[in-house]
Amino acid sequence: MSDRQPEKRRFGRVLYQTPATLITLGGRRISCQVIDLSLRGCLLRLPRLIEAEEAPCNLLIPLAKGLIIEMTISPVHSRGLQQGFLCQRIDLASLSLLRRLIEMNLGDSEALERELNALIPEHV
Repeated sequence: MSDRQPEKRRFGRVLYQTPATLITLGGRRISCQVIDLSLRGCLLRLPRLIEAEEAPCNLLIPLAKGLIIEMTISPVHSRGLQQGFLCQRIDLASLSLLRRLIEMNLGDSEALERELNALIPEHV
């Protein structure tokens, strides 16, 4: 019998390994490595786990040409020094960059549109 549980994710993840910076609630800057990204969060490799009282944190993911994806995230799970985070807030410019990055890596713009629509509350 396997200990693995079935995937419950509603949002596709893309492997996108790149250096990033995490800024804790107290202002501490922590260098980290992005392992994967989705519209709803990310998985990071950290030098130490982020405690609940240090959250929410700001994640800065530098892209080419000086562009940066910035999102406010909170920890939701961990395994070793890998920690999963839920995106609490992201500005429109960063969301556009993240959307483009995911679209380029997924290669399925229709699936991405369904995920974006799932992010929008029914009563907006």
